[in-house]
Amino acid sequence: MTEHELDISDLICPESLLLIKKAVKKARPNDKIKVINNQDDVIERRINEYGHLLGYIKEQSEMKYFNKIGEHTYLLEVA
Repeated sequence: MTEHELDISDLICPESLLLIKKAVKKARPNDKIKVINNQDDVIERRINEYGHLLGYIKEQSEMKYFNKIGEHTYLLEVA
């Protein structure tokens, strides 16, 4: 298991969603991707709405696909 970091601060959809999708495609099963974004509504609203399009990520319980682990910092796990 490897942890990757992706900074998408100041980016909005669809660019942020596409960058996350690329990171998920490069990752291996059980890898974790730490996503940094200073626009919480992008993660909490837009990306969770379209998370099924990312493919191969585990659905979380706290939020739909991402767990908030710090201020403007979220974690997703690759399935």
